Amino acid sequence: MIQFDTRLLEELLREPVALLDASIARSEEQVALCSWCKKVEVAPERWQEVEQAMATLGLFEVFPLPGLRHALCGDCREALERELAQLARRKTRALNPQFA
Repeated sequence: MIQFDTRLLEELLREPVALLDASIARSEEQVALCSWCKKVEVAPERWQEVEQAMATLGLFEVFPLPGLRHALCGDCREALERELAQLARRKTRALNPQFA
């Protein structure tokens, strides 16, 4: 079983970005958005902050904007894998104290 607990660590005030506005029309094209950090994939395994990604991908001039598909960027995927490994080690130690 996996349980995710979340808490707000930091809140940054940013200008609204059209790419993240769920109410606007979308094309069939899609771009990947990291579900954790909200970076956008601009090339295979290359992620940028949403504002920079819009410039890199030329999305300020595009209408309708592409749809979003959720993914995990490399940094967030590695963080998740480390956390899951740490949880597995804790569980192993709790169930088998001789491995502690």
